[in-house]
Amino acid sequence: MVRHEWNDGFFSKPDPVPASRTRFQFRPRFEVETRTLLMGLGADVNYSRDNNLKPKDITPPLALIRDNYDSRSIRLDLAYLGVNLSSAIKITGGRMIMPLRLTEMIWDKDLRIQGGSVVWTLHQGTTSEPTARIAGIYSRGSHVFVDSADPKGSSLGEGVTLKGGSLDLGFGSSKRVGVVGSYLVFNKLDHLERMIRRQNTRVDGLLTREYEVIDVTLRFRTDSPFPIQVALDGARNRKAQDQKDGFWAALVLGSLQDMRFRGEYTYAKVDRDVTVAAYAGDDFFWGTGWLGHRAEIAFAQSPKSSFHVIGQIQRFKDSSNVEERTNWMKRLRVEARRTF
Repeated sequence: MVRHEWNDGFFSKPDPVPASRTRFQFRPRFEVETRTLLMGLGADVNYSRDNNLKPKDITPPLALIRDNYDSRSIRLDLAYLGVNLSSAIKITGGRMIMPLRLTEMIWDKDLRIQGGSVVWTLHQGTTSEPTARIAGIYSRGSHVFVDSADPKGSSLGEGVTLKGGSLDLGFGSSKRVGVVGSYLVFNKLDHLERMIRRQNTRVDGLLTREYEVIDVTLRFRTDSPFPIQVALDGARNRKAQDQKDGFWAALVLGSLQDMRFRGEYTYAKVDRDVTVAAYAGDDFFWGTGWLGHRAEIAFAQSPKSSFHVIGQIQRFKDSSNVEERTNWMKRLRVEARRTF
């Protein structure tokens, strides 16, 4: 992936994110699945024109980072082994893609879990998609930045933990309705790297609230006569007394697999403490406490090559500075993506 972005409307300047920057990302990956064995290994290679750990015009030490990636790094992206206990049950351990079907409001798709997962397909329909599935996860030390008592970010010893589960129900094939209910529990958040504090409530730099997140996502998809997808996602932190709700809605028209065009619009209103902001999709809201809109137009030369234009506006509705709550931040991105 090659990306260039322009940012405008920072309320306080200078901001750790430059007004203009270019990023290159390469992800070599090897995955295989047999009747009994699952295995994957992959790397995440990033190089950006800016160094997001040492931004220009910011006096060290850096107090805030808005990204979920180190802009100049080579790191392990995937490393897992698993077994198919049967055609219905898969158990996997290691570093892997999040198996729960969450939106960016809760989980950044570029982050991984590190621990174990169990996926049980209770019922399989006539298509390849399951009609009833249960999944559970346990994760430790999975963030790009330090989330452990070990300053090197080791997954051993004390550190942030994530436990969760979901029930995924789907009905139909060419016209499909699905609902996913998920429950996530974050613990030991005092070990989280303070630079990725984002907008969660903190006291003396530490997270003081508990996070037990209930998330329900309703999806609708139709393939004919024209591909359309709708996603509605609502979340609540049941441990928070206030600033605890989030809503995410997305509409997708077209497809880059079956067609050459896709358009997408997303709206979200995310309270400050609905979830742990460090794990949410940094490419959109930079955590929590935001209200905003995003639109994307994508064109495909082939199923493996596409070009994307993404624009978004958002405002920090929960800022402690009243004047900042009405300030609209603007971002425009262009991306070229290629798979081999």
